[in-house]
Amino acid sequence: IDVMAGLPGQSLESFRATFEEVLSWRPDTIHINPFEPTPLTRFSQRGERHGDRARRLSAAMQLYGRVRMQDEGYGALPYDAMALKPEARNRQLEESVIEGNSFLGLGCGAVSCAGGRLRYVNTGNLESYCRAAEAGRLPTLKSCALGPRQERINFVLNHLWYGRLDDRDFKRAFGRSLRASFAPAIRHLETLGVLKREAGASAWRVENRGPAADFEVRRAFFEAGVVRALAAAK
Repeated sequence: IDVMAGLPGQSLESFRATFEEVLSWRPDTIHINPFEPTPLTRFSQRGERHGDRARRLSAAMQLYGRVRMQDEGYGALPYDAMALKPEARNRQLEESVIEGNSFLGLGCGAVSCAGGRLRYVNTGNLESYCRAAEAGRLPTLKSCALGPRQERINFVLNHLWYGRLDDRDFKRAFGRSLRASFAPAIRHLETLGVLKREAGASAWRVENRGPAADFEVRRAFFEAGVVRALAAAK
């Protein structure tokens, strides 16, 4: 079950009511998804912005959900949400994050990735999607080519999104160390306190999660044009 947190017009009380109803069903896995107003959402296209108050409210909803799941016997899974048992994990998500495997998204707004070649997103407009499908065309809205550097960046960002980045995983995937690939970015994020090296390990964990830290992570790895677009979207 996916539950959205921080939707426009949503209150903490309405989120709690929804979440308690979902908990009563005892689904194997519950994902709490924070509302992220990407440029493709109607929210952003209308010129609206997600302010600090909305982010704090979303964070409060997410915290409430995690605490209640723990109360009800749900445990955290690596690279996934909270579940009643490890067998409930999303294997597709696990493979795309840990192994960097290709994946195919079929629905409106779904993202697809052909490893080392292409990443694209489907149109989010149902009418356009149906017209393309009926004409035998992929309902693609936008796409970008993937080279070796973009693959490495995608791997790093996927792992940081889930809170931990291990140099051994990176070496296994790309045959080189993280510092050999991204030494300035790693140093910058360590200086800011966003990343912290685990004692006696070849891994970093994300500290001080939040919009500011997430933006710093993207600024450290994305190209300048992408960072400017992200800043404008804020």
